[in-house]
Amino acid sequence: MTATAIAPVQSSASVTEERDIGEPIENRWQSKMSVTAKDAAYRTLERVYAEASSAVAPITAVLAYRFLESLPVTFPPPEIEAEPDGRIAFDWFPDDGGMLTVSVGRRNVLAYSARIGPKTSYGTEVFLGGVPGEIMELLQWLYSPLAISAF
Repeated sequence: MTATAIAPVQSSASVTEERDIGEPIENRWQSKMSVTAKDAAYRTLERVYAEASSAVAPITAVLAYRFLESLPVTFPPPEIEAEPDGRIAFDWFPDDGGMLTVSVGRRNVLAYSARIGPKTSYGTEVFLGGVPGEIMELLQWLYSPLAISAF
């Protein structure tokens, strides 16, 4: 069974809308991205959704796509997986043993959990189309050479 989903579309007013265009996800994503590490993450997200489409709602796939789209290219791409509850998780594991997981669900809420050096942080943030400040700060600390001593 080929998975189809709701595709993000830019309107003339620069507001992202959703509509089911019945086109496979990989066709929409490949047309938008160049060959980069982020492009590989888009392909991974497409594969994860295709493999878990019975558990992951189309709106969750759209929100996960938008979250990935909003990530700056200055950070390494995350590992991406479907969770048993139908959420899509983005995981970063730098070489120093730290970690950050951001979980995307169907209600524009991002749940996150981080361990950076001896510190932990967790919570939820509303996703409005850009990476929320708290999650961006955690990503910056996770990949900062001073993260362990300063967090």
